Amino acid sequence: MNLKDLGKKIRVMRAEKSLSQENVAVELGISTTAYSKIERGETNVSFTRLIQIADFFGMGLIEFLEKQEARPYKNKKAKQDSQITANEDTSGYNKKQDNNLKKEMVQLRELLKAKEEIIELLKKKK
Repeated sequence: MNLKDLGKKIRVMRAEKSLSQENVAVELGISTTAYSKIERGETNVSFTRLIQIADFFGMGLIEFLEKQEARPYKNKKAKQDSQITANEDTSGYNKKQDNNLKKEMVQLRELLKAKEEIIELLKKKK
């Protein structure tokens, strides 16, 4: 997935929740400008930030990255009838790799949480 596709996926998910870019940026602890660049695919997104974004939308990173994007048709009749869904190539799917990635994601979330707790403790000491 390239940066433009990632940004589009994030933008669609934000719109589905009827949130502004500012709402999401505040929750992620970044500027609205920085968040806007993510949605436009104009900046690299760190692994930690991806985890944070996925968590914000209530899903794990793997689920977030695999989420198929529903795109409504432009005309009214087609919109009423159905939606098209972007297909993803799953020919290389490997359940063992998927399970390993899930375990790594749990570990990374725990590390991220520990990091945030340490930062909070350091702030309190000041």
